[in-house]
Amino acid sequence: MDSAYALSAALSLLSSSLGAALTWPLLGHAPQADGALAAYKLGLAASALLFALCALPLLGVRERRAAASGRPSLKVSLTALKLAGLAALMGFGAGLGVWNVSYWFARKHGAEAPQLGALSIASNVLIAASATAAPAVSAKLGSALAVAALQAASTPFLAATALSSSLAWASALYVLRSALVNAADRW
Repeated sequence: MDSAYALSAALSLLSSSLGAALTWPLLGHAPQADGALAAYKLGLAASALLFALCALPLLGVRERRAAASGRPSLKVSLTALKLAGLAALMGFGAGLGVWNVSYWFARKHGAEAPQLGALSIASNVLIAASATAAPAVSAKLGSALAVAALQAASTPFLAATALSSSLAWASALYVLRSALVNAADRW
């Protein structure tokens, strides 16, 4: 199941990157501000339509439910609790700073929309690759240790990104960091 989920996540990330790349021609034909806004609106409308179309097949899915035993079970393994705690801590850290990384790239390195889009696409492609490799790491180390090891390995890359003096180096380091920290989130 880990491999199937990792493959599904990788396909989703690659498709997301392709969709992001397809917005560049829309924006390229809209040099004035009003044209760019219209291009974004068109992109959002197309996205909403695709989401709606993807939801339609789900309406036909029927869930098999086991007979109710009368009492809900709240049994949770220690590994699941450790992973949930780690995810909460990582989410807190991401909430403090990672969500505004595009702003940081723009302010520190002068990155503009095309560079930020390329950075996002590169991150997604590398995360897709790392997500497909993550089940092998999990099989070798165990789930909890694999998550901790991959996320801990990403920390020096985040620090190096902040200290980097060029957009190219900061981007490369950030993409590697993203691949490591997000590899374990996909299974």
